Amino acid sequence: MQKKSKSAAVTVFFMIVAMLISKLLGMFRGVLLASAYGITEKATAFSAASRIPLSFFDIVFASAILGCFIPVYNSFTGDESKKEQNRFASVYLNFLLLLTGIVALLGIVFAEPLLKIVAPGLLPETLKTAVLLLRIMFPLIVFAAASYTFVGVLQSNGEYIVPAFISAVSNVLIILYFLVFNDRFGIVGLAVSYTVAWLVQLLTLIVPLIKTKYSYRPIFDFKNKGFLTALKLTPSIMMGSWLSPVCMLLSMRFASFTATQGAIPSFEYSINLFTVITGITTYGICNYFFPKLSLEANNDTESFSKTGRNGLISALMMTVPIAAIVFALAPEGISIVYLRGSFDVSSANNVCAILKALVPGMIGFTLVEYLSRLFYALKKPKFVVVSVIFAIIVDFLMLYALLNFTSLDISALGFAYSAGILFAGISMLIFAVKNIKNFLDLTCVFNIFKLIVSGLFSAYAMMQLKRFISTSPYTQGIVLNVLYSCIIAFVGVVVYFLLLFILKEKTVISLIKKDKE
Repeated sequence: MQKKSKSAAVTVFFMIVAMLISKLLGMFRGVLLASAYGITEKATAFSAASRIPLSFFDIVFASAILGCFIPVYNSFTGDESKKEQNRFASVYLNFLLLLTGIVALLGIVFAEPLLKIVAPGLLPETLKTAVLLLRIMFPLIVFAAASYTFVGVLQSNGEYIVPAFISAVSNVLIILYFLVFNDRFGIVGLAVSYTVAWLVQLLTLIVPLIKTKYSYRPIFDFKNKGFLTALKLTPSIMMGSWLSPVCMLLSMRFASFTATQGAIPSFEYSINLFTVITGITTYGICNYFFPKLSLEANNDTESFSKTGRNGLISALMMTVPIAAIVFALAPEGISIVYLRGSFDVSSANNVCAILKALVPGMIGFTLVEYLSRLFYALKKPKFVVVSVIFAIIVDFLMLYALLNFTSLDISALGFAYSAGILFAGISMLIFAVKNIKNFLDLTCVFNIFKLIVSGLFSAYAMMQLKRFISTSPYTQGIVLNVLYSCIIAFVGVVVYFLLLFILKEKTVISLIKKDKE
């Protein structure tokens, strides 16, 4: 049992390392974009155009693919299970290729009306550029659909590391474009590189797929039992995936009407940082636990509850101190990451205002990503759907109220997004407690409370240390910002875990006991 536990820990560690590398490369890609285009009209056109196919894919396909595919794929048992799994995977993939191909074609034809709906405040020349970019990038959803399906096959066969690394490949290609070709081909070439990068990401999965003995077949057996089961689950799981992409599109629409110049790319830069930071730990934990939860949901209720509980606490334990660090060190972090080239101090202030407002949403993001997978494993997506629909309404109402009746302006984009995603996370947690036997008891709830309290004290300690050091992040340069940030973040982490130890948080105590053994 101890050997199995260590093996699981090693796997999660390497998944997080892989995710960290991929996310850091994604952050560097964002750095180069900000340096090259800042918050100019070209950046606005690119942000609006690139967000539409990615958000559309997330709304219709992303979570639906993994949420439907993995549980059904893992449901096949017996001597013929591998054959049935391969047939189901081929049918499912072919259906997605057909569907995304049609959607991509429609997106190319109706690019201009789509942009006028999502970002109605664009200037005429900016709109013209955005239409061209959108038509170039819409086909990437076909490659994305195939990639997600192959990732589902790999994760279901115990291969976690390669899927965690694939986005690194596409990020490297885009980074190379910035370093070598951007001066020559500009923003149009950047759109082409994004589409090509998704294709290369797909091709990267072929070799590891062969090792799983997966064999593709060009069959369209839409009466396949597994396919029909997955299709039945799709509408509710698809709706459950709407939260982040719909809220992003809402924020983009409202941003186009704010008084702040460059509000759309400012939100894009901040939400990219938000996703990178929260994704480093959350996705590693979620991707590791989801296949296990899918298997245990069919066999052992008690084991499912225990695994689900441990995964939730683990994810929150890592997210809370990161959220505290982001709140305390947002100006320093933005200076280190973005402050160069066309990205000036005014741009940094805009992004910082949004990022700080997004901090509460980091907790919500972790709850939503983890608990939605918990319900998908149980094939009970209705709880996710209800939470998401009401959260989108909360986000819309918050955006409307904050931008029309307060002076928050650009930071309202972050506050509204945080409110929506946090509402969804708390709603899912309440549904989980009520509908999953022995999922959380009072002791576990108290431990979560200890995590939050320790995070708040950690943020307070870092803010006080910043006042004592009296730094000026936008003028002191990268080296000093990195040095101060490392010192302050180290203090914050020490305070966080020291408080958890003093409060006798169960997970920390158990880890210390294992080390002593």
